[in-house]
Amino acid sequence: MIDLGSEKLYEVKFNNKMYSLREPTVKDASEFQKNQKDSKGDEIGVFINFISTLGMPKEVAENLGLSKIKTLTDAIMGDLEKK
Repeated sequence: MIDLGSEKLYEVKFNNKMYSLREPTVKDASEFQKNQKDSKGDEIGVFINFISTLGMPKEVAENLGLSKIKTLTDAIMGDLEKK
């Protein structure tokens, strides 16, 4: 038997509020990578859409600092690469 466990959640604290982001699916990660290549100057929008897809309200994601969005995305995608 292969037990894959349950869905992984990332707990993110921003401005003293907690947000739960789910682990990206293979489809999410693939679309994110494709959208990065096709972004044509809207790289920030790609990051915001990716974070929003995982569960962070879009209006919150839009108010994150650029370094915070990158840190969050790198942490999630980096975690996937370690598996």
